[in-house]
Amino acid sequence: MNVLVEALQVVSPGDRARVKSKLDELMQDRNTSAELRRAIEQFKTNIENCDDSDVNQEEWLTPNQAANKLMMSRPMLMKLVRDGRFTATKVGAHNRILASDVEEYATARLRAAEDLRDARARASQTRSSRIADQLDVDEALAEELGLR
Repeated sequence: MNVLVEALQVVSPGDRARVKSKLDELMQDRNTSAELRRAIEQFKTNIENCDDSDVNQEEWLTPNQAANKLMMSRPMLMKLVRDGRFTATKVGAHNRILASDVEEYATARLRAAEDLRDARARASQTRSSRIADQLDVDEALAEELGLR
């Protein structure tokens, strides 16, 4: 994959338009050297030739957005990024995290919490039944006491 296309994966079409506008401003500046003008023209051509179908249309989140969605701190999220739990990329000095990874992680956490709740309920029911059996409580009383 071309480096430009790879970089554009996390840049929206609106941002690309703003970049082109800034490049146009540089071209208008009299102090811009001929060498820089050639480089700008080449870059603008590359941007214009970059087909949006080449660009990954996944949604990317800032670390703060991802942390808020997951109801965790940003430092905890960044630890998970370093541990490889999320697909992340750098845009300059800034991180971006793949939104679908955040959704998958949230779904997995919810499923794990539900499984834990169900396991605790089963364990509690089993303990209650054993207590009722050990106390030799009749069925009606065990039901009334919530032991069955």
